[in-house]
Amino acid sequence: MDKFYKTNLKLVSQKNKKKLPNLKQFKYLSLFLNSKEKIFIRILIALIIICSGYFLFRGYENIDSVPTYGGNYTEGIIGQIQYLNPLLSLSNDVDSDINKLIYNSLFEYNKRVLTPSLVKSYTISEDQKTYTFKLKNDIYWHDGIKLTSDDVIYTIKTAQDPNFKSPLYVTFKDVKAEKIDDLTFTFTLSDIYSPFLDSLTFGILPKHIWQDISYTQFPLSEYNLKPVGTGPYKFKTLSKSKEGFIKSYTLESNDSYFKKKPFIKELTFKFLSDTQEAIETIQDKKINGVSFLNQDELKELAGKNITVNNFSLPQYTALFFNSSLNPLLKDSYIRKALTIGTNKNELIKNALNNNAEKVETIFFKNMIGYDSGFEDYSFNPTSAVELLESNEWNRDEKTGIMSKGEQKLEFTLTTVSTNENKLIADEIKKQWEKLGIKLNIQYIDQDSIKEDVLKPRNYEILLYGEILGGSSDPFSFWHSSQIKNPGLNLSLYSNKEVDQAIEKARKTNDKEEIQDLYKFIQGKIKDDMPAIFLFNQYYSYVTTKDVNVINDKEITTPSDRFNNIENWFIKTKRKLF
Repeated sequence: MDKFYKTNLKLVSQKNKKKLPNLKQFKYLSLFLNSKEKIFIRILIALIIICSGYFLFRGYENIDSVPTYGGNYTEGIIGQIQYLNPLLSLSNDVDSDINKLIYNSLFEYNKRVLTPSLVKSYTISEDQKTYTFKLKNDIYWHDGIKLTSDDVIYTIKTAQDPNFKSPLYVTFKDVKAEKIDDLTFTFTLSDIYSPFLDSLTFGILPKHIWQDISYTQFPLSEYNLKPVGTGPYKFKTLSKSKEGFIKSYTLESNDSYFKKKPFIKELTFKFLSDTQEAIETIQDKKINGVSFLNQDELKELAGKNITVNNFSLPQYTALFFNSSLNPLLKDSYIRKALTIGTNKNELIKNALNNNAEKVETIFFKNMIGYDSGFEDYSFNPTSAVELLESNEWNRDEKTGIMSKGEQKLEFTLTTVSTNENKLIADEIKKQWEKLGIKLNIQYIDQDSIKEDVLKPRNYEILLYGEILGGSSDPFSFWHSSQIKNPGLNLSLYSNKEVDQAIEKARKTNDKEEIQDLYKFIQGKIKDDMPAIFLFNQYYSYVTTKDVNVINDKEITTPSDRFNNIENWFIKTKRKLF
């Protein structure tokens, strides 16, 4: 390298402190490269572009949508608020739904299993009459005051006071409630009653809000519309029509909720006149959800950006036999022929569009008494006909109906007059006619069924549904003392051994013993066949597809669809894992 070149290089280096060429200088790069070097550079650039694209694509694959906070959920609801007060609102579905969001109970059902909610722990005394409870230590009312055992004692004593006219009075009138300390309290029963904990699933009231309100003002207080609870959502606002009816009711998330902060910021309930208005409103995208819809109503929403969330409640629809009005039903072989001659799967398919599950027993999945190995009688129409013929029933060649002498094999089925019940009854009629059994159908208006049919037990065979609730206790439905109204023993079933087993199960907290007793009851009912258990129709809850409902499919009450509401979400964000 000559001296002149070195001098120039030194001058350029001093002038330009940068060691790398700038972007303008890169355009002259090709002047210094030969043909092989140019090809190499082009290949290198292409590889860089391809690799960059690949890594961007793979990176996007690993970016997932995760829930984030925000969004408003609006549900169409039919009916009106009466009392947002757990001591007054047991029978109104609208109240129950909103109370579920505002209040917490001592215990709650998750997947139909009773679990502590406000309670941290509990013990039962040796005589099985005294229950000692410990509250969780980090729970606050919506106004910031801490929850204590004083609130629990106040709630129970208010329910026990007949002046307040709480539906819970009968349940708690003989319970002795005592405070031990700020977080500990006891309930003492006058006698052993194993389903007692199942009765502790109503909301607790704040003493500091209600203690100075008299029983005369209790149902009139503004806190029945603007309640203070401990739940995942708290009251924000409401709007009324000129006539004084509530048009909408809005809750906002409780950011201090002891379980976790809810994702959805606001919940609004819009009060609608009927299901048709609800369907039209969700089609117009003015609401995000509608509670229960039947099969005809669901068809109107098919394929319209809708998600149908099917929940299973502990309920069954059955054919209840009343042999006092038709002596033929006293014969066990006839009841068996009807039982094995009924095709439940076809009934669910043809009448309910498969929107139900078959029921074989009075005990439900996840509840005490449920036996996954239990099997009811299988559908066998051939054996049903043979059973009748072996007892001297013969089919008339002209009518196809079986008779014995002058007596026809004929029954009357009574049910509520609804479109679904008509489909169900017609399907049963078709199936039984194939067996040679004539079935007359009597439809009764919904408003008349209780007074004209249920109270006087005025039916031969009743097509009807029973909702069992959270407890597996079969007393109300199958104990002989419940044969007459207001009992719910719709088959007028009487079996001394079953009565004794039911009573014994109520006198022990030993779950294994209760399970064995319920298994015995289940077997006896299968042998005696007082009813044909048909199906459990799904509770269909409709939401728009942007609402992500996170919940268990087995629930105990319709308001339990809001279990885990704090995990529901509308808004999402991208996160790289």
